[in-house]
Amino acid sequence: MDGRRGGWGLVVLWVGLAVAAPTGYGQVNYTFTAANDGFSWPASPTGTLNGFDFTTPDDIVIFNEAGNNLFYDAMYQVTGNATRINGDALWANPLDFGSGYVGFDFSGTATSVTQVQFDFAWSEAGVPAVSDFLDVVAFDSDGRQTFASFNLTDTFTGFGGGDGYEGTISLDAASLIDDEEGFDGGAFVDIDYIEVQLGEIIFGGNSSEFAIDNFSTNGAGGGDPANSDVIPVSSFNGNQFFGASTNRVKGSFDVQVSIDAENQGTGGTQYSVTVEPGSDPEFVATGLPSGKPIAAETVDMLLPLATLDADTLSGEYEIQLRFSNDLNGAGPPDFGSDPDEVVPFSAKIFDPPDMTDNSGATVQVDADPTLSLANAAAGPHAGALRAGVEATALSTSGPFSFDPTSGDLNLGAFVAAGETKTTDIAFDRFGRLSGTHVGTAKIDLEMKSPTESFLNGSAPVPSINWNLSYDLADITSDSVNLNATDPLNKTVGINTSAIAATLVDGVSTKTQSVSMSFVAPPVGDTMQVNTPGGDAVELTFDGGGVGTYVLQFTYDDSGLSPSEESALDLFWFDELSNDWAHATDGNSGGTASFFAGSYADFLLGAGSTDPAANLGAFGQDEVGNTFWAVLDHASIFTLGELLAIDTLTGDYNGDGFVSQADLNLVLLNWGQNVLPPGFDQTAIDGGGPFDGLISQNELNGVLLNWGNGNPPSVAVPEPGASALMLGLAGALVRRVRRDEAHR
Repeated sequence: MDGRRGGWGLVVLWVGLAVAAPTGYGQVNYTFTAANDGFSWPASPTGTLNGFDFTTPDDIVIFNEAGNNLFYDAMYQVTGNATRINGDALWANPLDFGSGYVGFDFSGTATSVTQVQFDFAWSEAGVPAVSDFLDVVAFDSDGRQTFASFNLTDTFTGFGGGDGYEGTISLDAASLIDDEEGFDGGAFVDIDYIEVQLGEIIFGGNSSEFAIDNFSTNGAGGGDPANSDVIPVSSFNGNQFFGASTNRVKGSFDVQVSIDAENQGTGGTQYSVTVEPGSDPEFVATGLPSGKPIAAETVDMLLPLATLDADTLSGEYEIQLRFSNDLNGAGPPDFGSDPDEVVPFSAKIFDPPDMTDNSGATVQVDADPTLSLANAAAGPHAGALRAGVEATALSTSGPFSFDPTSGDLNLGAFVAAGETKTTDIAFDRFGRLSGTHVGTAKIDLEMKSPTESFLNGSAPVPSINWNLSYDLADITSDSVNLNATDPLNKTVGINTSAIAATLVDGVSTKTQSVSMSFVAPPVGDTMQVNTPGGDAVELTFDGGGVGTYVLQFTYDDSGLSPSEESALDLFWFDELSNDWAHATDGNSGGTASFFAGSYADFLLGAGSTDPAANLGAFGQDEVGNTFWAVLDHASIFTLGELLAIDTLTGDYNGDGFVSQADLNLVLLNWGQNVLPPGFDQTAIDGGGPFDGLISQNELNGVLLNWGNGNPPSVAVPEPGASALMLGLAGALVRRVRRDEAHR
């Protein structure tokens, strides 16, 4: 065998055979009985030994490579109950000493052999049924080779109760195509040699047996055409059945119509296949059988009878094939008992999807959030068909997501020919700093057809990718109306380019309005906060329905050193004490505990899904630049570093307020290397040592903290000076932050 069934290697012996002079006729019918066949077969108990051959008077050579003696009598046992094996037969108990086949060589016959038919049965003693197929290898006189596998359709009970299979094997050169690698792939011109493969029953471990009877060539088996009945039978070829519809994507591979013929009668006959008028001419019929012999109870395996080029214009096409029993037809000239049968076969050719979308440039989501996907119409010609696509997966990156409430381009959406579908992209602004945010969106697609499941996924369709952008402006105040038990997560939020604040957990305890806005940070009696953004956040629960919630700040760390970032903390302004304190100090209970990481990480670890159980927890994610706390009170909050008023940097005259008086001390003593009277050294760089020169460092201390502290009851700076100082402060603050960003 050639490996398609496994087990046995094919031993090709037809090359180089000694060919006798052509004296035979090429048409024989052997029952393996001397009285019927007109000559004596090799007698038992020897028969034909393994590795030897026997030549009949018709110059047909029978090769024994079964591994045991080959007999021509009725002494078989395992196949004794087979209905197709009667009286004398060719049989053997094959063993693994041979090459696993019996060969028949027709090269010496005077007339070429084009048809071979025989009855076959096999079984193993006392075991379940062996294989229900038989493999045959055939060769023609030009060197072509093919492998054919035949179903054995009937079963019988063999020796010892074992099951066996039997059937009638028919080969016709007109139906055989070369499938040997490296040869021409052409049609057989004749049948020169066949090998009946026996490997399936050799290694069973039990007594196995095969038998061949009623061996004939070129229709010599005969039969009464009046008892014939030729019908078309279905042929499975890929995804097609006769009388059905087969679909293709244009340009993929051709549609081939394969329908076999079966003679269900007890007599042989001839049959023909023709194309019915009205069939679409795009179907090209080739090799239709005309007057082809077919033996009784035989299936004739036909080549594809018609082909439709896959490059044909898309549309639906049909061909009808008429099967006629030429010697037993119901009409003239035969007037027999077998009417013609017409088989319809249709095929649809689909154009592939032709997709367009708006992914050619970056989608500016804040200007127009819509993504669109269109499939071209079915084409300009009548009857055109086009496959559709289905969205099989949606994915995004960055602060973007598909909006399930908009459009019809969602998961599982089908875009048919001529359709356009859209969806909107949502931007998650909560907890984001002002500025440009980018990301991507992707939709994976699979080919679909409205009605033809064969096309589903039959050809790849590229995924569609969009680049997304959103320019987030400053939002200095925000509010939302909530009902009781509504979630607080990302319902309200404000932002600048330096700081953003939002709620990330908790529920509303009542129907109320929750609002958030930026305010100037109050100055406490003894404490003040240096903030990265210079702003505080006022959070209000209308009507006092605060409950437990989680407040999160997002900050820009580009102007912070690692030590400055680590020193950040969340504070609230206690109006009763008129001073700043840690945000968790204002809670009604709970224990303050720090977690190094984001709030989401906290929930995955030690945190509870009930925020009330986490009251007092707070944490910082220095990678994601967020700081959060679990609170149950509302007030003014800010993120920064807490400083005592009495060590306020820049308060050089010690009056608790950074103002014109402190600037005057610096300017009047600029360049001095000793501290003048009334100059508080503890206010230099937060109490650092004097560097020996009143210069830029001291000026920075004033400008960076201008207006911080508690103003004394004396006169305030002149408006013109204040305006000048604010201008200088802005310039110098930018310079200091830029310098620190490059440290």
